[in-house]
Amino acid sequence: MSKRAVAGALLVLLVAVGIVLYKLTRPRASEPGSEEATSVNPPSGQSAAGATPPQSAGNDAGLGSGPSSRSPEQQALEAYKQWARYPPLSRPAAEQADQWVPHPFVSTVLPLDPDRPNKARLRKSQDRLFILPGEGAVATVEGLAPSAAGPLVVEKAELARFEGSPQALSAPIANVQFRDDGVPPDAVSNDGILSAAVIPPFKGQTGIAGDLRLSVTVRLNGDHGETSFSFVGTGEPPGRFSGTARDALEDGSLALYVGVELRQPGRYLVVGRLYDAAGRPVALLHYNDIVDTSLREVRLLAFGKLLRDSGGSSPFVLRDVQGQRMTEGGPTDRQLLAMWPGPYKTAAYRNDAFSDLEWDSPSKRRRLVALEQVANGHP
Repeated sequence: MSKRAVAGALLVLLVAVGIVLYKLTRPRASEPGSEEATSVNPPSGQSAAGATPPQSAGNDAGLGSGPSSRSPEQQALEAYKQWARYPPLSRPAAEQADQWVPHPFVSTVLPLDPDRPNKARLRKSQDRLFILPGEGAVATVEGLAPSAAGPLVVEKAELARFEGSPQALSAPIANVQFRDDGVPPDAVSNDGILSAAVIPPFKGQTGIAGDLRLSVTVRLNGDHGETSFSFVGTGEPPGRFSGTARDALEDGSLALYVGVELRQPGRYLVVGRLYDAAGRPVALLHYNDIVDTSLREVRLLAFGKLLRDSGGSSPFVLRDVQGQRMTEGGPTDRQLLAMWPGPYKTAAYRNDAFSDLEWDSPSKRRRLVALEQVANGHP
């Protein structure tokens, strides 16, 4: 293979990886205020009532359509042009469907007995990984069997923490009760899905910081099995949302300023979800910067062209604002702020008040030049 072909293939791969990285849920550090800052992994909190998840990504996802006769290098160029219509920190809701619900249930199905994979199985789910002091996660278990199954029985559920060096599980710090009686967090009584609130012990604002494990022993149709759930206690919150917000039209885009009260400096990642007047998801808005405790507001930008292209009408509504402070060298890599559910309603704006210009930046121009050189056979 020629050097030109190798270089072209490598650049196409780098572009594809870059696009995927922007959509990853796990945050990564970048320079303060960087326009290329990555998206925020939604931390802990409660979903706002009435929030409707977006549909699966369509054209707004910006990744192009079906097969093409164009070369891979040309396709990579067009894919990046489509994606880069909007800045990295202001993205279409349909493109970010996996992040729209603050706490979606993530399910796993596994055999009750690993030595008998074709027999009874267990479906387990949890609504979050990170837990704030005083808040709890929801865990569920459900028995599945190839024939008529009797009731699933949870014989024991114990929460423990990892401690020491090397780390090992501690003695139980809490006993957890799974129920199927329709009392929250259980959704429906006697449906075979047992639910539990997992709340680590805490005192005041000080909660456990570090890895936790919920070990569960179950019985189904005479068979016994074990499963576990992993959680991370995020310790004392480094600040709070003040519950205030304001909006302004700035350079053809909608800026939303969310009030904060911070007790610790550091890198803060914030994410907010923007709806239109009809309650339709419009945009996922991010903030990523290193700040000190003097900061009183974080700025979430709804890019003008994104708002115009969405076809949504104002007033827009901001909901489910989540934040976290990134840490290094401690028991956990982040400290969470309690979520601010909102809602905050903006002023009414004419659609033509928002700019129809695509996002532009030095980094975007540099990348376009590089991609165009490869697409034109000049790596």
